Parts: sequence; structure tokens; C-alpha cells
Amino acid sequence: MIESRQSKKPLTQVLERLTGKQLPPDLIREYKKQQLFELKILYGVDSLDPEISQIDTTQVDSLINTLIPIDICRSYRLVPLSKKANPHSVLVAMVDPDNLAALDDLKRVLHPHDLEMQRMVITQEDYQQIFSKYLKIFYGVDSLDPEISQIDTTQVDSLIDTLIPIEICRSYQLVPLSEKANPRSVLVAMVDPDNLSAFEDLKKILPQGLEMQWMVITQEDYEQIISKYLDEEVKRQSKPKKKEEKFDLEIDLTHLDTSMADEGDDEESDVDLNKALSS
Repeated sequence: MIESRQSKKPLTQVLERLTGKQLPPDLIREYKKQQLFELKILYGVDSLDPEISQIDTTQVDSLINTLIPIDICRSYRLVPLSKKANPHSVLVAMVDPDNLAALDDLKRVLHPHDLEMQRMVITQEDYQQIFSKYLKIFYGVDSLDPEISQIDTTQVDSLIDTLIPIEICRSYQLVPLSEKANPRSVLVAMVDPDNLSAFEDLKKILPQGLEMQWMVITQEDYEQIISKYLDEEVKRQSKPKKKEEKFDLEIDLTHLDTSMADEGDDEESDVDLNKALSS
């Protein structure tokens, strides 16, 4: 349970990783139903189960493009699902339906259209899946799902250390994933692939002839990947360095001169003694 909260991953995923075995589908489904029931009681609103309620991605796309901007959806982890005539309202699925800042911003954008708001609660995982599908449509590029596409953290570490500095990654919410030889390019996952400033800065620092390919990634997945890099960086910096052996190359010349002088005196004494004996 503790690891599930810290990693922000479902308990079922954590259990599968720890045991190395896939949980039975029935057990996963029961856990999901229990989770949705608890959320419904906690927030006092209906919960959304995408496995039962089909999501109309065309409506989601239309509502984000015309009514509730993508930045609000991304910031507050919410998705507009549908527009209703009676009452004249918009149904919004939210990870946190009690987020006061989110509610204020939603009222601000809905009020000019004389629209009310109806809320549902959604799990973090379902929000991620729905929003990832939308992002793929919105930006026209593939979306990265770390649960499906395994990320080589060694490559990420190497590319940040040698190619795209951590400051750039954090400023523009992006992470380099891999480098390819044919065509010679680097694959970058970005929260906002339309950020022109990010592209300009990347062009300045990337070696000539190295192209850039990109994917879109959700805010939460970006933060998890970059947090792993930062954690590893802290570990690397905290490792004790090997003590360097120091050699004292200074020579006591005074002592050396004295020794040599003494040796010279001894030689002279031997010569004098020999002279005396011979005489």
C-alpha cells in the first residue's frame, strides 16, 4: 500500500511487479470496482468506469477545442465528456472533484456560455488513458504510455548527461528517450509538443545533422520519469569518492646537502689516516 501511494500506481500493478506474476483479470476487475465505489462515497458524486460507459472521443475533442482548454484539463486532471441540453450543462470527469481552484476556473470558462457543470470522479489511471488518447489526436503524434513502452532509464540518464541538459528538460517538461542511428535522431517525449520555445532551444543545443522526433506524454508520466532521473543523480552525487593517494615529492635538500657533506668529510678523514700510516 505504501509503495502504491508513493509511486502513484495502482495496487494491482505494484503487486504484479513484486510477485512477478500477472493477477487474474477477475481480481483486477473486483479491485477496480471497489476503488470506484470508495471514490463515489468519498466525493459524493458518480464515478466513471470507462469499461462500462463508452467515451465519445469526438465529443471530448470538440469540448476541449471549443470550451475547456487543454491547459485546464492538464493542470487539474480532468476531461470534459459531453454536453447536455437539459439542464444546459457539461459533464466533466475529474480525478479530484473537490479541487476548488479547478472548480473556479471551470465556472469562469463555462459562465459566458450559460453552462452549468456536472461532475464525476475518475481514477488517475483512467484519466491518464483517456487523456493520452486525446493528446494523440490533438497533437497528431504518438503518445507515450510507460506501462506499455518500456523506458530504458540508462539511455535517458546518458542523453540528459551528454545531450539535453536537465535544466532544459525541466523548463519545457520534456525527456529524451533514445537515440537512433538511421535516421540519425533523438526521440523526445514532451508534455507540450507545440511549445515553439522548446524546439528553438533544442535546435541550438543538438549537434548538426541530428534530427528530432517527438512523442506526447502526460504531465504525470513526465514527472515520474524525470523524478527517477533526479533520484539516481542524487545517489550518484552522494557516493563517496575514492581517496586519492598523495605523494610528498618535496625533498629535504638541507638534509641531503648535510649528508653529502658528511660523506665528503669521511672520505677526507680516510685519506688523512692512510697518509699517516704510510709515513
